[in-house]
Amino acid sequence: MFTITVLNQKGGCGKTTLSQCMAAAAYAAGHRVAVLDLDEQGASHGIFRDEVEPGRFKKEDFFVASFNGRDADLKSYRDLCQIFSDQGYDFLILDLPPKLVSQEHIVSTITDITLVPMFISNQDLKSTLKTVDVLNAAGVTSLVIPSRVPTSKSDKKYPKYQDVLKSLTAHDGAAVSSVEITDRAEYVDVGDGLFPPLDAPKTAAGKETVKLFALIHEMLKRLNQLKAA
Repeated sequence: MFTITVLNQKGGCGKTTLSQCMAAAAYAAGHRVAVLDLDEQGASHGIFRDEVEPGRFKKEDFFVASFNGRDADLKSYRDLCQIFSDQGYDFLILDLPPKLVSQEHIVSTITDITLVPMFISNQDLKSTLKTVDVLNAAGVTSLVIPSRVPTSKSDKKYPKYQDVLKSLTAHDGAAVSSVEITDRAEYVDVGDGLFPPLDAPKTAAGKETVKLFALIHEMLKRLNQLKAA
């Protein structure tokens, strides 16, 4: 089982949207998926629960639950991961609360890779770089996912995005995804139960989320090979 954590010390940077899209992409690719929403807001749990109950996701292949991750200890996380591994899930995706940046020893123990979503702003850049530094110091493999990226060079945000991206890629130890989450209406609708990889795979949003999942899956397989060597 591969465990993917989604984390940034700053709230509102797209953790939930990324978690939901990656879970839907993994499920659409034929994998058994478990999603644990550890954020107090419980957005991922609420959205997926509403979709699982009517039968949109097969219960035997898709599980979602909410768990207060702010006060959990290392043993609690280990036990949770072991439960899902024993039940034969292929992917465990954890939408983590920002506080866990200060508990990096937990993240380093339970995760195979940590995805760090980042919107285009200098404020998000600072929080993202701090998150990456903390994870790197703990030996956590992380990948920054640029989000809400302008789809056109004529967009007024585009020059700002380029400046932020240059600062990000120049930072020592920051691995940045070559696949980005662009600024598209489909992602706004994720909160209403639309999952681009599953519902609209031929749209631009669907294609990029499927491509992003494939990239992450390949990284995980390579990391697994390195561990086994």
